[in-house]
Amino acid sequence: LNLDISNIELINPATSELKAELVQSFVELRKGKATEEQAQELLNNVNYFGTMLVYAGKADGLVSGAAHSTGDTVRPALQIIKTKPGVSRTSGIFFMIKGDEQYIFGDCAINPELDSQGLAEIAVESAKSALSFGMDPKVAMLSFSTKGSAKSDDVTKVQEAVKLAQQKAEEEKLEAIIDGEFQFDAAIVPGVAEK
Repeated sequence: LNLDISNIELINPATSELKAELVQSFVELRKGKATEEQAQELLNNVNYFGTMLVYAGKADGLVSGAAHSTGDTVRPALQIIKTKPGVSRTSGIFFMIKGDEQYIFGDCAINPELDSQGLAEIAVESAKSALSFGMDPKVAMLSFSTKGSAKSDDVTKVQEAVKLAQQKAEEEKLEAIIDGEFQFDAAIVPGVAEK
């Protein structure tokens, strides 16, 4: 990902001097939903502690999920940070690196079934995430069909999502290529895509 990690600070939630401040902030934020003792206990959890660091502006982001369930990773973010204005749903991304190739898979963990608008929103937000990590976003909207090779309501949904995502990206002047619908192999293997 070409990231400079030379100035990263490691913080241990159990011994951090920031913990008392974050506990108070959490109690205020949750307004009667958590006592100070409950907040103290929750902030022993690295996901809650890390999310509070982001919320307080003391960290730029949080990477989690490899050693924690999706629910344990997402729950603190939903309780503390919520979605950004103009975004109607939470979604996740996975970074996949194969040699020199870098991929973001957007949303393979949170939303079980989406309509066209939801798919489009996640495609655009995933492209924005790619840009924020210095990647050139080329979004392939996946399906079991490649460019109309199969017919079904699910294929139509993805085709509509492609159009909506392209429109949204254009409206937002987002520099991203968004196309589909593609089967995975057609999206990722140039030789298959050419057929």
